[in-house]
Amino acid sequence: FDHVYEEASDFEAVYESIVGNLLDRAPHGPVTYAVPGHPTIGESTVSRLRVQAKAAGVSIEILPGVSFVDVIAPLLDVDLGDGARIADALALGRIDPTVPLLVCQVHSRRVAAGLKLDLARHYSDEHPVTVIRAAGVPSDAHVSTIPLWELDRRDDVDHLTSVWVPAIPVLEATREVGSLLSVMARLRAPDG
Repeated sequence: FDHVYEEASDFEAVYESIVGNLLDRAPHGPVTYAVPGHPTIGESTVSRLRVQAKAAGVSIEILPGVSFVDVIAPLLDVDLGDGARIADALALGRIDPTVPLLVCQVHSRRVAAGLKLDLARHYSDEHPVTVIRAAGVPSDAHVSTIPLWELDRRDDVDHLTSVWVPAIPVLEATREVGSLLSVMARLRAPDG
């Protein structure tokens, strides 16, 4: 489906085109749709396909694969299972700077710029972020830690780029209302 990515005007159109094509082929025999990584982690087409196939009465079987999380985890000096949130750069949602964040799909400088702006609402410009590129590709894998303000100034951002954003302590999350509430609770506590 590379041609769909090249021809479509946005990702919404890409996803709908792929899912529509797959469902159109389903009545004519088995169809195999392979994606890089695990099909249920960071694959919007698979999520949409599950919903639309069920509505159309088409059965699907999902076989597991190695996800981007599996190849990134050994490159970071952290336990991703210790409360980290995983998010897509194009659908980031709510950011809690007191929770570590792994952002995937940082596929271009434009997306990196948008991510930087979203993160800058919660973190200082100097907050360290780790850029992981080509995890799982031994000859190309590269990890570098930079200040947040540099995130969109890199020339090596591509479809194999993810960003690790370490958490900050609650009392240092000065841009968050929750931090103010934590300070007030601490001050009002018996030993405050």
